Amino acid sequence: SMTPLPPRSKTIDYAHSKEKSELMDILLCAMCRLFIGTNSGLSLVPPVFGVTCALTNWAPIAIPQWYSTDMYIPKLIFSRERQRFLTFDEMFRGHAGWKQFSRFFDEAGLEVVDNAPEDIAEFVGEVLDTQDGRESWSSADHARRTRLETLAVESGSYVGARMGRRFMDKYSHLI
Repeated sequence: SMTPLPPRSKTIDYAHSKEKSELMDILLCAMCRLFIGTNSGLSLVPPVFGVTCALTNWAPIAIPQWYSTDMYIPKLIFSRERQRFLTFDEMFRGHAGWKQFSRFFDEAGLEVVDNAPEDIAEFVGEVLDTQDGRESWSSADHARRTRLETLAVESGSYVGARMGRRFMDKYSHLI
C-alpha cells in the first residue's frame, strides 16, 4: 500500500520489488548493518539477529522498544491549549505518553508531531557514528539520559532502547 519511490541511484524499492517475500523480509532484517524503522512489529526482528534498530517517530514514548542496544527518537506532542510541546515528564506521567490512537489526542486537544526529516537524518547519522565508535557523550548527555530513564521508571514504564543523544540535546528544554 506504500507509494512507490521515484527511481533513484543505489536505491531498491523493496516494497514494490518482485523479490519481496516473507523469507526475504527476515533475511534482510538479519543481514543489514542497521534497521531504520518505527514501532511496527518488524522492528522486533533485527535485534534477534544482533542488528541495531534506529527507530524514528516512536510512539507511545512510555512503551519503548525493549532492546537496550536500539535507539529511538519519539514523536513530540503539542498541546493546543498550552500552545507548547508537552515536556517528557508530562508525557510519561500523563496519558499522552501511553496512548497511540488519534481519537485520544483529538479529544485531549493534543497534536502528535512527526519527526522532522532533518531530525531523522541526524539521528541515523548518530546511530552509525555510535556503531563506528565516533559518538561520545558528555556528562550533560548522561544526566539527560538518566533523567529520562528515571521518569520512565517512576511513571510505571521501563528502560529499554535509549533516546538519541542529539535529539535529547535539541529538545533538552523538554526534559
